[in-house]
Amino acid sequence: MKRHAFTLIELLVSFMLFAIVVGAALSILFMYVSTEKKVAVIAEEIQKEERAILRLRDIFAHVYTPSKGDKSKNQYYFYAEEAIEKGARTALVLTFECGPRREITLAQDPLAKLYFDPSAHALVLYLWPNPARTSPKKFRTVEEREVLFDNVTDCAIEFWTPPKKDSADEAKWVTSWPRTNDGPPHLVRITCKREPPGADLVLAFPVRHPLTTIEY
Repeated sequence: MKRHAFTLIELLVSFMLFAIVVGAALSILFMYVSTEKKVAVIAEEIQKEERAILRLRDIFAHVYTPSKGDKSKNQYYFYAEEAIEKGARTALVLTFECGPRREITLAQDPLAKLYFDPSAHALVLYLWPNPARTSPKKFRTVEEREVLFDNVTDCAIEFWTPPKKDSADEAKWVTSWPRTNDGPPHLVRITCKREPPGADLVLAFPVRHPLTTIEY
């Protein structure tokens, strides 16, 4: 019985089909690897944002709010600092009860500044030792900078507190909170415009207050 040999055309067709199958398999593999890398980057960004949100929530939950008659009131800060540099926005200066830090002077109730850095396109948290309990020399040498959100094109910090009893004023968000105010607001709202479009953040955090009763 004679064996039928493959013709040249059959071999070429076989090689072409094999090349198509291998090419499709490699294309799927490369697409999978590329997608996996993109997913990993997105997951890392989401985790970074979640850590920053938890960080801010913890800070506002531990704002240092001395009660009336507290002699340590001069160690308390919570006010909006008006922007000076071009492109900057209102910053928030505050003191809060902080957890363990590598630098001991930042571990109790450091002075913090939350602000938008236009040159870095980021929402930044800066920490210094509490100036009421730190020497000027130490205050200038110890600091800690933390980027909370990057790719920020603009940022606004607003404050809200309920109106006093029998007041005709309506509760509304304001961008000014002078140090002369009697204590911090009840809520802080941070709005970050980010790139790419659609990635904006609007976050609101309750601020810790001494135990008070609000009557309506």
